[in-house]
Amino acid sequence: MLLSPHPRTWAEIDADALAHNLANLKTLYTDTYGARVMAIVKADAYGHGLEIIVRECCKLGVRDFGVATVEEGVVARRIAGPDASVYLLSPVTPYEAETIVTHGLITVVSSHVMAAALSQTASSMNLIAEVHLDIDTGMGRAGFAPDQSASALAALNRLSNVKVTGVATHFASADEDPEDARAQLALFQSALDGLGEAAQGLTVHASNSPAALLLGGAGAYQMVRPGLLLYGVEPAPGVWAQTPLTWRPVLSLKTRVTLVHRLRAGDTISYGKTYTVPPDGGVYATVAIGYGDGFSRRFTGGGYVLLHGRRAPIRGRVCMDQMVVDVSEIPGVRAGDVATIVGIDGDEALAAGAMAETIGATPHEITTCLTARVARVLLTFVPNPNPAL
Repeated sequence: MLLSPHPRTWAEIDADALAHNLANLKTLYTDTYGARVMAIVKADAYGHGLEIIVRECCKLGVRDFGVATVEEGVVARRIAGPDASVYLLSPVTPYEAETIVTHGLITVVSSHVMAAALSQTASSMNLIAEVHLDIDTGMGRAGFAPDQSASALAALNRLSNVKVTGVATHFASADEDPEDARAQLALFQSALDGLGEAAQGLTVHASNSPAALLLGGAGAYQMVRPGLLLYGVEPAPGVWAQTPLTWRPVLSLKTRVTLVHRLRAGDTISYGKTYTVPPDGGVYATVAIGYGDGFSRRFTGGGYVLLHGRRAPIRGRVCMDQMVVDVSEIPGVRAGDVATIVGIDGDEALAAGAMAETIGATPHEITTCLTARVARVLLTFVPNPNPAL
């Protein structure tokens, strides 16, 4: 672990937890159904660090990676190497076709315009543009309508220098509405059936994390696309009960106490003076994290940090670079102490899923919103070379 002697705010990325979760996914889907695992590494690998996660996943045998932007795809390609498959899961523009073809990215295609741009660019470069057909079964943001999927696939197959290697869809409500997810799956399967022999040999993929747990083998096809599960974050309350396996959070977020002082009765804290110190006064600690680091301002008045194994409630508004917590009941807190924002300290834990529920967010927001000034630090377990010590 490489850190400056006195880091301000950092995220610890647990390589062993990542390996544990990936082993779970392979047990559930690869060993049971023969489905490959696509590691979803978009949005800086859900805030965990794109380069770190791609590199560690490659060590663990992953060869399929899902990204949202061309820029992410270029980075993933550089790290994963030429034999990996890197998928652009979100619609991209024709202006990006040259970069896509140059770096061998697989485009999940939602329009004839984009497909034509890839064909023209690939032909001019004497290369092949690999694409997957995207079928919209209810998400509404990308993909061809199910009743247009057969004609769309035929049109793609007619394009020069374009090779169709897969078909995909995306579930809109698997974490909230199981019946809707099952209805989407049925619609997708019907569209696949309508493709007939043209779908033979294509890689089919549909399930994100909640759908993978909910639908199991029915939605596994040839590949699953876990994001939150890979990172050990519960996709929705109670979803982990779908499997007996345990999942380990990959990311812990920590910061430093920068100031501890006593405030008197009637003193106020932070912008807007929304918190007033009670009659007996109190001891308060300033910690070096705020919404400039990606810690949501919505935690104002409803969040906690962990200090010395105990919960310290946030008082007043979360600021851009810092916030104040109440340590009146936690003796011995001093400047330089480590405060845990996400993770475990002693018997207390702050899980991303539960934190998201507190502010009406999705679990993705807790880690994905972390900004670049939060250092990502890879933690790896090094066995003791001398067990007697």
